[in-house]
Amino acid sequence: MNYNQEVTSFGFVSASPLPNVEELNKFYSEMYYQSPQSSSYQESYPEWEMRYRRHRADTLMTALVDASNRVIRPGKDRYFDIGCGEGFALKAASDLGMNVYGCDFSEFGVKKFHPEMLSCFEAGDALKILTKLLESNTKFDFCSTLNVLEHVINPIEFLLGIRPLLAEKGILAITVPNDFSSIQNRLKELGHLNKDFWFCPPHHLHYFNTSNLPSFLESCGFQVVDSFADFPIDLYLFHPGSNYIENPSNGPAAHRARVEVDLLLARSGKRDYLNLLRAMTKCGLGRNVTVLVRRA
Repeated sequence: MNYNQEVTSFGFVSASPLPNVEELNKFYSEMYYQSPQSSSYQESYPEWEMRYRRHRADTLMTALVDASNRVIRPGKDRYFDIGCGEGFALKAASDLGMNVYGCDFSEFGVKKFHPEMLSCFEAGDALKILTKLLESNTKFDFCSTLNVLEHVINPIEFLLGIRPLLAEKGILAITVPNDFSSIQNRLKELGHLNKDFWFCPPHHLHYFNTSNLPSFLESCGFQVVDSFADFPIDLYLFHPGSNYIENPSNGPAAHRARVEVDLLLARSGKRDYLNLLRAMTKCGLGRNVTVLVRRA
């Protein structure tokens, strides 16, 4: 199918036409959730990659605690990860003493990397699970949806389904790729890119960035309390020797360099490192952006 780029009234880009639920579920079942390996879930990671993924989950936990402006109450605080993937955030929250719950289309990732978290995991359609929780009046002190919003057909419906699940002063973290960003636009202007490589429906249906995601979340009834980015690997595209889009063989080395630099920066301490990521968001940097909100 041929897809067009359509700028929404909220400022982010969406693919047009959008698939229906049946088409999207079929695509996910064939491309994203295969076992033993798919484009989404891997069989294994090297030790350095495991450290990196744990580090990212710990960074998210630090940001969530900062946004709540209080200490974690072990055994009382509840955490819900919508689209929990391989369960790294679930495990990090559990290690802090939270009561955790996660859902995803498939259990493959959690079962492979964090089988101890299967007892607090549910496989299935996220919207149906959100509806069930809403009907039972379940509330959570912390929620996250990491690299999920760009995949759902209707992001407004999805967010409005999460909003009532937040306890009073509860915090929700949303992570999305930073696409149609200032970096990407400049790379195209300079001729380092000859295509919008990030526009890849039906893998991603919606394209947010550091500029439009906060205002979009506010329009959905949330108050932004914090935001931070991750390592701006797109910077490697400015140099022809490390441009991993024009030369895909550069990709693994670029990723490894991103991991090593990120872990090095984190040695400065959790708060100093997180403050650097917050500053990057203000400059439009970062391959992904995370925005933390509470109900307005």
